Amino acid sequence: MTDEEAEDRRRRWDVIHTREQARKQNITHFKKAIEEASGAKKTPKSLLKLVIHSGGIRSGEASEVLGVSRANIDLWVRALEKKNLVEIESRKHPNPTIRPTHAVISKVRRFQDKNKELIKERKVRTDLETELDNRAKRMEGLEAELKRERLLRSQLEEKLILTDERLRADEEDFLDQTTDDIMSDIQEGEVFLDSGSTYLLLEERPDKSVKLFQKGLEDGSKGMYITRSNPRKVRDRHDLGDTTICWLTNVQADGDIISVSGLQDLSILVSNFIDENEGSVILLDGLEYLVSNNDFPIVLRLVQQIRDKVSTSESKMLIPLNPKALDSKQLTLLERECQTIR
Repeated sequence: MTDEEAEDRRRRWDVIHTREQARKQNITHFKKAIEEASGAKKTPKSLLKLVIHSGGIRSGEASEVLGVSRANIDLWVRALEKKNLVEIESRKHPNPTIRPTHAVISKVRRFQDKNKELIKERKVRTDLETELDNRAKRMEGLEAELKRERLLRSQLEEKLILTDERLRADEEDFLDQTTDDIMSDIQEGEVFLDSGSTYLLLEERPDKSVKLFQKGLEDGSKGMYITRSNPRKVRDRHDLGDTTICWLTNVQADGDIISVSGLQDLSILVSNFIDENEGSVILLDGLEYLVSNNDFPIVLRLVQQIRDKVSTSESKMLIPLNPKALDSKQLTLLERECQTIR
């Protein structure tokens, strides 16, 4: 290695070290503020503010600073990712880094631009204070003049303090307003679905299942709705547009209606749809019908096959079920294969 290469490496290391020190200092200040307000409830908004302050923080470090579990941090990260507020680096890393998205950084920079005039005013006042100090030295012995200068200096110091407080208050108000706007449509108790997961929703009618399915469509996922009802009525009732709808029936369907009756055909249909539509969402409404027309172990194997297929993809599977339709042993076996939502 040449001397120039060694010097260049040293300079780059110094820059990295300086940035890391500044980041740690920001985290320390934010942690102190969190400790002073230790009674306040921690929310996804708290995590977003920490990520903005630090510019990037590992999940474990965020858990320690906020005093909440890693599970809560992971849940909040998924909620913020859906709103395009944070992004994850090295997702496969056991302790990934959380960073603000470019959109959030742009908002913060716009706020900083608005405060340029206040910063300029502060600099002018600082320059005046320096000039007053110089004048005070030149006017030693002129007691009356010194008193006037000291009074002016005191007034300027008060204004500087007010300016600092105003800047801090404006920044805090901006962060509060931004995070409030961002979080306004994240409701308490809202269910977030993980990619590659199969969910068993225990409900007498598939109302929650349909809402989660529609939410997936709104987020841009391709969807397939497997139903015991006539597809035309289902499409009109839920305003599903061109979403793929399959009729679970032994009756031969006419026209462009897709129908399926056999368990093997159903498994192939779901598998092909997942292969052709990465990140899709699938709703199987009719498990009670399948159990009533087949032995339960055969239906359980179908659920296992679909679950395995979904787990190797970015898709999501929703299976609503009236718990009264099965005995407790059958229900337990199904719950072991899926994530249960009650």
